[in-house]
Parts: sequence; structure tokens; C-alpha cells
Amino acid sequence: MKDDKYFAIVGIIHRCRTWIDVLDCERIGSMLVGVGYNSKTITCRMLTLFARRDRGFYKKGNSWDIPEFRLERAVAALKRSRPDFARRWKENTIIKEDVEFLISHASYNLINLELTDELD
Repeated sequence: MKDDKYFAIVGIIHRCRTWIDVLDCERIGSMLVGVGYNSKTITCRMLTLFARRDRGFYKKGNSWDIPEFRLERAVAALKRSRPDFARRWKENTIIKEDVEFLISHASYNLINLELTDELD
């Protein structure tokens, strides 16, 4: 993923945050990916999110690592299902609803950002 698009996602999460925020977006990590009947180790950026306050069964301070690889797969899924997103992605004008879907998809629907335009 190109830096401008990756940092646009990070910027929207940080700017529109509610109960969850970006802890780190520059860390490099390794992960196992299934390839056919084998697994392969890949190295990519990790977007680390953390809970700023308690939310449901997530406690304040809880953190999650979202691999860039999973974000790229979420982008591909959203491009296939929504042509308007594909246009915004190409023009680098994504909106907070796009970011909410990307993080939800990339986290196997475990994280719902609930982004807002209001300042907290």
C-alpha cells in the first residue's frame, strides 16, 4: 500500500477517534499467511490501535495489531463491492465510513471504530 493512502487511513482514525486511537503506525512485524497447503512468513507494517477507554468487553489500554497485508485485502474487497469507494481510493479522498469498514474487515469484524466528526 502506498504511504499516502496508508497515512490517510491513520489520519482519519486519529482525527475522528472515539473510544479507540492509533498507538503506532510505523512498526514492522511478521505474520504467517496461508498459501495453499503451506504457510509463508511475510513482513509488513503493523497499525497498532488501542482502547482509550472501556468499551463493551474491551478494557482501556487493550491494543490490536492490524497488518498492512490485511488492510490491503480489505481495500480489495471494498473496491469489488463499491465502485464509489474505488473512485475515492484512486483520488485519495476516502471518508470515515470507508475507514470503519476497512478496519472492521481487516480485524475479522472484531473492531468497530465508531468514528465521529465531533471533537472529544
